[in-house]
Amino acid sequence: RAATLLAVARESAAVSGGVAAPIKFFQGTQIEVESFGVVDPRPGYHTQHQLFPRGLSHTGTYALDCGLTERFKCEVLEGPGDAPVFRVSLDKGGRYGDPGSQEGAV
Repeated sequence: RAATLLAVARESAAVSGGVAAPIKFFQGTQIEVESFGVVDPRPGYHTQHQLFPRGLSHTGTYALDCGLTERFKCEVLEGPGDAPVFRVSLDKGGRYGDPGSQEGAV
């Protein structure tokens, strides 16, 4: 499968030189990255091929087969010990779960 490169806005080099958030992706499901988080060196926050940046957060809209859409938020949270907590929350009128709650966490 061929990779598709997307042009993204960047913050000024004086700030951090990183990618400016939020970024919107539209390919099937609409995704908006709110925060890229920080790379955590602890073993549970990465594998040989993947990173799970603590604080990563994005929202999206998923189209259901019946024609309805559902908004959701995915987050990588600080977990107990050396493992992150992955939380997916449904939009509840513009609110996505209590930040201190583990509801929806895996």
